[in-house]
Amino acid sequence: MIIRVKFEKKADMRYIGHLDLMRTMQRSMRRADLPIAYSQGYNPQQKMNFAMALALGMESEAEYMEVEMAEEIRAAEFASRLNTALPAGIKILHAEKIEDAPKSLMSIVSWSLYAVGFPDEGKPLDTESRIEAFLKEREIWTTRRRKKKKQMVSKQVEIRQWIETIEWREETQELQMMLKTGSNGNLKPEEVLPVLFPEMTMPNIRRLEIYRDTKRGRKPLL
Repeated sequence: MIIRVKFEKKADMRYIGHLDLMRTMQRSMRRADLPIAYSQGYNPQQKMNFAMALALGMESEAEYMEVEMAEEIRAAEFASRLNTALPAGIKILHAEKIEDAPKSLMSIVSWSLYAVGFPDEGKPLDTESRIEAFLKEREIWTTRRRKKKKQMVSKQVEIRQWIETIEWREETQELQMMLKTGSNGNLKPEEVLPVLFPEMTMPNIRRLEIYRDTKRGRKPLL
């Protein structure tokens, strides 16, 4: 039995990395005495996998994981019991039993929706016109730096292909960005912002949702 879980990661929990998040979930599963399945072998591990790692310091209203259970349990009971064991800042929002679960939750991820605010700097100058001009560009290039064999390596990448929408929401005083996510292309807001608004140096970024592409259109993972 596979249960897919949607949870939020906020407040102090935004400062824990992906490995620490996994350990937190594992400890909370044990504390809640949930009948999670374990792998075989010398060092059995709880059978769970996550959709997409979240950048350190970023909040999220839509993180996902799948958990394999050793016994049948109602999804609502699973969520309730796990919530009692989780630390402040992580909360299960929804859980469902999944009949045809993928081998990896990450393999079905296609897009992420982000909100970007500038609480200390305010709305960027000429926001709407700059966004319009930005999206009219056929190609937008930026530099990615990655550590490879203990050295920093720079690579030019074209990112326009991975941007679907960017818009300013006046009611929340935030940008919303729909960006490509997953194995077929992956783009983060912190790669877009220095090109779009280079003068804005203190963004507050949070993930609003993660989507998959289906034959019936784009849908959240839950």
